[in-house]
Amino acid sequence: MKRSTARLDRDPMDKLLSDKQRGVIKVSSMLAKETLVKMFTIGDIEYKAGEKIPLEVIKNISRFALRSVVQSYNSKVQAGINITKNNFQRQKKVLKENHEENSIY
Repeated sequence: MKRSTARLDRDPMDKLLSDKQRGVIKVSSMLAKETLVKMFTIGDIEYKAGEKIPLEVIKNISRFALRSVVQSYNSKVQAGINITKNNFQRQKKVLKENHEENSIY
């Protein structure tokens, strides 16, 4: 019985982590395809407006630092990123509620 309970506890977390990873990959891919509307510096490298930041560079940026990177893109790109983020937040809330509901019994 302990094993199945542990698996139930782990499955929502696994799904959440998987969803989070997919979200980061999606956001990174979206940003790599778009051009900057204003200059942005990552480490010693300066990317000018009109340039693209390579996917490999974006992948190595922490998700917290990505927030400031996103601000260097146009409003349409920012809106797309926000939609992705909001979808993840909703999924996270549903998983948490389902997990809590299943934990009661």
